Amino acid sequence: MKKLLISALVAVMVLGFAATAFAAAGEIAPKAFSDIAGDKAEAELTLLAALGVYSGELGLGGPVKPGDPITRAQFCKVVIVSAGRGNTAQGLMGLKPSFKDDVPTWAWGYVNVAVYMGIIKGYEDGTFRPNSPVTYAEAITMLIRSVSGHVVQVGPGIWPYNYLFYGVDNGFAGPVDVGFANLPASRGDMARMLYATMGIDKVDKDGEALAGTSVLAGRIVQGVVTDYAPGTVTIGAVRPLADKVYLVGASDYEGLRNLSVTAVKNADGKIFFIAVGESANVVRGVFKALADADGDHDTDGLALQDGTTVPVDEVAGVSVTLNKGAGYDENDLTVGDELVITLGATGKAANVIALCFDMGEDYVDHFDKSVASPLTATYIELANGNTFSIPTACQVTINGAAATRDDLRVDDVVSIATNNLDSNTPIVIRAIRQAVEGTVKSSSTSYPGPVYRVTIDKKAGGTQTFVLDVTYISMPTAGASVKFGLNAAGELFVPVGYETVTPYVVVTGYMVDGAGHRTVTVDVRGQSATYKCDGFDFSSEIGSYYVLGIDTADGSLDTATGLSVGGDYEILAVDAVRGTMTVKSGGTIYFVSNDDAVVYKVVSGGKVYIGFTGLKVGDHVRANASPSSAAVFELIVP
Repeated sequence: MKKLLISALVAVMVLGFAATAFAAAGEIAPKAFSDIAGDKAEAELTLLAALGVYSGELGLGGPVKPGDPITRAQFCKVVIVSAGRGNTAQGLMGLKPSFKDDVPTWAWGYVNVAVYMGIIKGYEDGTFRPNSPVTYAEAITMLIRSVSGHVVQVGPGIWPYNYLFYGVDNGFAGPVDVGFANLPASRGDMARMLYATMGIDKVDKDGEALAGTSVLAGRIVQGVVTDYAPGTVTIGAVRPLADKVYLVGASDYEGLRNLSVTAVKNADGKIFFIAVGESANVVRGVFKALADADGDHDTDGLALQDGTTVPVDEVAGVSVTLNKGAGYDENDLTVGDELVITLGATGKAANVIALCFDMGEDYVDHFDKSVASPLTATYIELANGNTFSIPTACQVTINGAAATRDDLRVDDVVSIATNNLDSNTPIVIRAIRQAVEGTVKSSSTSYPGPVYRVTIDKKAGGTQTFVLDVTYISMPTAGASVKFGLNAAGELFVPVGYETVTPYVVVTGYMVDGAGHRTVTVDVRGQSATYKCDGFDFSSEIGSYYVLGIDTADGSLDTATGLSVGGDYEILAVDAVRGTMTVKSGGTIYFVSNDDAVVYKVVSGGKVYIGFTGLKVGDHVRANASPSSAAVFELIVP
């Protein structure tokens, strides 16, 4: 089981673990620090921020420098605050510690409490050396001393080896390698060790653990996220969310669904921290068949496509949640279903969360984006005629990367899992966006099958042979110029045309790589997008408005037309919901109702998308054409 641990270091901290009040339960907190994404201590650093133990030298949202060393004074502070003695330290801030060297005034209270608790003793020469880095040996020693009863259990021997052996054996080091005992410890490693310590119980004089006495006792919740509703999340049971919740490993609650997580409750019993991590009692796989190992015609296992068989109680069977629908069992599973299996105490399947892509594989033939028309939900129509209104809660990936419903495009090949309670409501959409363009060199048919193959001299260079899915594509002839989209199996699947979409954008970046290939980065309604743009030069166009023609298949630029804004129009009325407004210039009044219109505001360093919600009566805007037909508006800031 992957443990969550924590990070150390902070020059400024908030006292206590109390939750701060916010407007709505379950609001997702911003990232705790700017430099921890992907760091091995990301979860621990985030949890410490959520607990109020850390805030970073520049405050939450700034850097915490997980790879840098932590000073003795800083580490002393995080140990005292994490142990729940922050208020005591605040009360002793005016008392200068009795060491020979100067301790920074901000650390006086924490050092005094650490001395009182026996966590620190200083050096033989009477100094504390507050600005020296903490070594791994010193950190283990201080952590062992911080949990009541443990220090007297440390065996005799030469320091620091006696403390190191005891600390590793009893979990104080967590997953951190402390073998290089005299090297400065990194802030990230200290965080992980500190989290491990917060889960360790006090012991009595005989070394017996006093159950439930650790700092985080009763606060840890582990399991699979099976559902989410406003204000609650289901992890084994329905659990209330705190006003603000920190997420690690997912950007929203839907992204946690069917994943194993470790969550932490605040003092009120509400979840305020959730991090993704695999649990030892969870098995994932793709369903292959029901197993009957003993041949008695009763199911005794779930066979997965990777060769694993998960045992099932022959009498009780197993409870299955299928595409969010409850009340199913193992007999409702079909080949290809993706399973998250939670094991019981006996090692047999206790419950199963199954995802069935019941709509099969098809491609998007028509797409209406909700951003373009606020009154209409995002809507897609597949080539087979099936139509779907996609809720914001739907999980979407494109080529395996997390995306949103509004990132989908015409010609995307999609596999859709729908809610069993409503077959028109997608809960998961997986899209493949990949295309090949070139000239057909040859084609062939082989048996058994038949299997159709097409060899293409690719426009991008090289020759490649593809299997052709004939659902929507006829066998092309040699010499034909073609452009096909690929499905998840890499087969030719979509007869991609050369249609383009034309978003109105602001150019924000331009790059030419070592091979001479060019890319342009633009702002599209507040979102960043990058397109291949060989043949175009945007080096002097940063900050300019453009209408772009984008090849929907490969994301390359087909056309680019610059737009300039001018005039001065006063806003008489604005309806942000419908995306309309009435403006006046001189004695002429114009009504604006262009669904594709964008609104930007000039700020220091660039242009920021604000949309119609960023406008109010009395504002003045510029437009790229007559307002009644304009697509770009720019707010004039007095």
